[in-house]
Amino acid sequence: MEKTITKEFSLQLVEDFDDEAFAAVAKNKAFNYLKFILTDDQPNANKQLVPLEEFENLIQSGYFTPIKMALKRIEDGHEESFPLGVITHLKQENNLIKGIAALWSRERPEDVELVKDAYAKKIPLNVSWEIMYADSEMTDEGIEVLKGTSLRAATIVGLPAYQGRTPIYAVASKNQEDKNLDELELTKQQLTDANSKLGEVQTSLDETLKKVAELEGEIAPLKEFKASADADKEKAEKLTSIRKKFADAGLQKEDEYFSTNEELLLNLSEPSLDFMIQELVSFSSKEEKASSKKEIPNLKADPDEKDITALVGALRQRLQKK
Repeated sequence: MEKTITKEFSLQLVEDFDDEAFAAVAKNKAFNYLKFILTDDQPNANKQLVPLEEFENLIQSGYFTPIKMALKRIEDGHEESFPLGVITHLKQENNLIKGIAALWSRERPEDVELVKDAYAKKIPLNVSWEIMYADSEMTDEGIEVLKGTSLRAATIVGLPAYQGRTPIYAVASKNQEDKNLDELELTKQQLTDANSKLGEVQTSLDETLKKVAELEGEIAPLKEFKASADADKEKAEKLTSIRKKFADAGLQKEDEYFSTNEELLLNLSEPSLDFMIQELVSFSSKEEKASSKKEIPNLKADPDEKDITALVGALRQRLQKK
């Protein structure tokens, strides 16, 4: 008489599974797929195991068997579970049986989303398989070894019997083709957004450059006015300094003198100006000394015509010097 038992296994992404088989499932948009470990050859918490020699029986009998789950929730066990999809591929790898299951997205969309959401939130997901077997034997350690096995179903449960030995690795949310299209659309959208932002930045830059040009146009006359004012101030300060030098040297000059000789005085260097002032002072001193002497001809008591002529000449010379 055949017996049916259950055993836990976790949903696991198996990257090295048959790529061709995996691609075949992924292309069907009606499915959301997952990869999993069906069993190993070690005892579970219920002290039952499937030996390696039974792996081929499970693989051959397991194709298109249902994968089940309760409606709108994940139960700890198999209670009130209904088909959610089918197991499409199985293979042995060392002491493991790995498989692919396709979930029916159209028939049970809410439950498929529940599985994907639980995985995304890192909520533990496990699968308990149902195995029919013809016979079994007990080991000295009290482990029941199953014989003549065949896979009946697998159910997504919340309470695993493997106590963390078969953790969840991944549940695919979309087929690869959809994923690639989504990534392409996302890239296109990002490029569009980037171009839009670039256009906004360029417009802002153009407006800023325009404002800078306008400000430069407004500032240019102010710069010219300031430069002119600074030059006038510097000129006035230098003329004041020159007048003071003349006054300190005792040279009294009228305003007309400074107006007439303004350009010459301003272009003189400080040493040249000092030298000129010293020369004017020296010349003025000589002139004063010369003018203080009385050049009176030596007149005789009875001057003759020659003496009168000399006196007139001397007076003329004096007048000319003045």
